[in-house]
Amino acid sequence: MTLSFPESTRPSSASSDDGFVGSKRAQPT
Repeated sequence: MTLSFPESTRPSSASSDDGFVGSKRAQPT
């Protein structure tokens, strides 16, 4: 799930949606 958010560009985030949620928890912005 690749979005425009910088955090979503991380391997973990791009690998799975669950990783994306984790990145948003770390940085709500």
